[in-house]
Amino acid sequence: FSSRRRHTRFKCDWSSDVCSSDLSPTNYHDRDPDNRQLWRMNRKRLEAEVWRDSVLSASQKLDTQMTGPSVGLDAEKFRRRSVYATVTRQKQNDLYRLFDFPDPKRHSEARIPTTTPLQHLYLLNNPFLSQQATALAASTESSHPDNPVARVMEIFHRVLMRDPTRVELEEALQLVRDSSGKVSKEAWALLIQSLLITNEFLYRSEEHTSELQSHLNLVCRLLLEKK
Repeated sequence: FSSRRRHTRFKCDWSSDVCSSDLSPTNYHDRDPDNRQLWRMNRKRLEAEVWRDSVLSASQKLDTQMTGPSVGLDAEKFRRRSVYATVTRQKQNDLYRLFDFPDPKRHSEARIPTTTPLQHLYLLNNPFLSQQATALAASTESSHPDNPVARVMEIFHRVLMRDPTRVELEEALQLVRDSSGKVSKEAWALLIQSLLITNEFLYRSEEHTSELQSHLNLVCRLLLEKK
């Protein structure tokens, strides 16, 4: 009997359950809909920096270079992770200002999440988001120039990390085709932009934490083998 080994196994089993936001165990959801007993991970909205980096990652424009000088977030060619962006006290970036970034002029112990109409207007009219949607549309066009169904599938995989449902696939194909049945290039970018501002993309869920969970499970197995 090894109490250390038992404790390690308990941590691995607990992490596998808590790191999932899956609602499929309906018996748990019926008994504890508010998740007071922590039978699943609560969904959390992405911070402004993480959301921006996720958009760049989906469009495959994220520059993963590490270290180096900081640059303003509004710089045209700045595609590095947001942690390398300059934060000024005099004029805060609109993305940070609207999406609950702490006030750099004072101490802040935590971010207070808010939901306002200005946030949605910003996402609908943001040039950065439009540029990344256009870049992703061009990338999928080169991969599937004559196959709209495969192109929609790839877009959903890269943005939402899942297959579209039958209804979503039909609506997406209907959106990208004009009245004559021809595929519109502008409509592809509009489809992608609409997916990038969905709650499914803005909030962490089980699908978005699958890579982290796989790594965690691997670490747990290695720890158990060493014991």
